[in-house]
Amino acid sequence: MTSPSRGRRNAVASTPEHRPRVVRLTAEQRRTQLLDTAADLIVDHGFDALTMESLGEAAGASKTLGYAYFANIDELILELWERELGHLYDRVIEASEGASDLAEKYAASLHAYWNLVAERGQLLASLQSGINARLLDTSRSPRTEEFISWFADAIRADHDVTRRTAVTLAIAATTVPSLFTNAMSRRGANRAELEELSIRFGVAGLRAALDAASAAQPDPPGRDRRRSAG
Repeated sequence: MTSPSRGRRNAVASTPEHRPRVVRLTAEQRRTQLLDTAADLIVDHGFDALTMESLGEAAGASKTLGYAYFANIDELILELWERELGHLYDRVIEASEGASDLAEKYAASLHAYWNLVAERGQLLASLQSGINARLLDTSRSPRTEEFISWFADAIRADHDVTRRTAVTLAIAATTVPSLFTNAMSRRGANRAELEELSIRFGVAGLRAALDAASAAQPDPPGRDRRRSAG
């Protein structure tokens, strides 16, 4: 038989004001949660473990939840890739602030890249591999275009070259880090050693290319040539 005091406790516990509150996520919060969950699935179980169904289950919701925010798995993958690129580019740009010249800016950018690879390299590598396997097109990535434009502006602020040349060199310069991270994964080389090599290789190559490009074009009348890359 239930005692009066216990009955009162049960009555209090069941009243609406004492029931646990259900916190509902906004659409943007839910989208972020799904992207975070997708990243965790890839890191913990590999790229192939990511499906719309596994995403919904891992998020603690229905298997079809992801379809309310992404048209299909490819759209989700590309959005996750774009977000991770954004983190990378933001870190690189922030690290280069206050650099005295282009060489110092580029070196700081490469150093920031290696730091981020140490933190999220597994996710980035798995995403890149999966994107290549699924033949997804990342050539028109908005964040990549934004970053290339920023780097090209930095090149032209330091050197007298055409916009086309600056963009070409900016694209080439951004491929240098991946060359060395690929070497690290294939050869098992020391990260600190490869970071130093990538910086020396990248800065020297950019400087030589800029010097050659500047020498190949005439000076504008009445205008001094800007300084070299470092």
